[in-house]
Amino acid sequence: MSSNKTTTQVKTPKEPKTPAVRKPKALAESTSATSASSASSASTTTTTKKTKQVVELTPVPTTTSTTTSTASTASTTETTTADVVDTKKVRGKTNGLNQISSARVRRDIDSNNINKLNEERMAVLKASISEYLQAKKIVEAEESTADDKAKSQAYLNEHAARHHDVDQQMKALSRDKVRFSNDASRIISLVCDHFVSELAIHAMKQTVASKKKSVKIAHLHKGDLHNLSFFALIHDLPSFVATTNKLAEKELARQQAEQLEKTLAQAEKDFKKKHSIHLTKEQKEQDKLDKKEKKQKQKDDAADSKEDKEDDVTYRYYIGILFQNHKPHDVQLRITNDVKTYLSKLVDEFITKLADQLLLTIHNMKNKTINERAILHAVKTMLVANCAYTETLSINKQEVTDKNKNEYEVVHERIYTNCGYYALETSINELVEKLGDTAEPVAEMVQ
Repeated sequence: MSSNKTTTQVKTPKEPKTPAVRKPKALAESTSATSASSASSASTTTTTKKTKQVVELTPVPTTTSTTTSTASTASTTETTTADVVDTKKVRGKTNGLNQISSARVRRDIDSNNINKLNEERMAVLKASISEYLQAKKIVEAEESTADDKAKSQAYLNEHAARHHDVDQQMKALSRDKVRFSNDASRIISLVCDHFVSELAIHAMKQTVASKKKSVKIAHLHKGDLHNLSFFALIHDLPSFVATTNKLAEKELARQQAEQLEKTLAQAEKDFKKKHSIHLTKEQKEQDKLDKKEKKQKQKDDAADSKEDKEDDVTYRYYIGILFQNHKPHDVQLRITNDVKTYLSKLVDEFITKLADQLLLTIHNMKNKTINERAILHAVKTMLVANCAYTETLSINKQEVTDKNKNEYEVVHERIYTNCGYYALETSINELVEKLGDTAEPVAEMVQ
């Protein structure tokens, strides 16, 4: 620490002069005394606040003087900036267990999918009794006048039967809602983490293989996607299917245009050679400019025809974090906003698809609560569809005390190849363990 110290003085800005106003002598004395005391208290408060800020941010001994160290002030500023940066880095995490926000996943699958109709009808019923509730508040408020209370009480008496009927409907809607266990949203966000991370790694590998610096949507669809463990979760999502078809049509059009351009260029070359036509230097330069303008016009037309996207993306920030976590260290890659938006839309569509599967699952389980068991069962149903497997059968002898029971037990086991379910199952069991869940492992529940 440097021994040089600077003394900070509090300077009050000069106020513009105002015309003097005569005051009674007693009032003038009291005013001057009050202003003096307020000025002294303000300077004391300023000194105390500055000292308190330094003490909170850096472990420096408390001093009541306005003298502070220049080096101490600098270190305080650096500490504050570092704290802000670290907070921004950790903002997208949910207790360090998964990246995609479980709170947003819960809102998406609950209010926007499974319980959407219940929530909309509940909002309509609440709006229909808002005047009744307001009248009830007026009656119960002590500051309300007798006339207001009398009018409000008359309104309550008149609409009491209707309020009772609406209240019963709201209770019925509340009972009909599908419930979620404490960790259900975190389990779903972990599933989203898995397939988004796999797609992100695949896209970055394709980008590096293409010797490009920016990851684009086309890189997500390059290569053999069928080898991805979680391909079964996304292969039939509307946006994924539409983008696959669009990229295929675009590639076909590009190949046809390239072939046509080569054919025309060769025909032009043969024609010039046959008729001994030679372009001057100026004509060649003009030809290059025309081709350049034509390409630029094609780009502008493509930009103008691009559809405006709605600003309803909810997972872009967290997808960016997942890309950063899996980005290779030896290569500098840029993740375009189109990729984040596209993957965010896939997450939203997957949650909608999963909601349908969960409703069928809990209906078959005769349960009104979505828990880890229901989520794993629904995800496994989607993952193992059209997936290769090997099946084994074993007959095991077991000890029985009841003579009526068979001594042998037949065990069927079906193992799916190239399926991401087992890695997902392991991650979910680790998540449940970190969260301190005392329930039995998810694998045993699914079996």
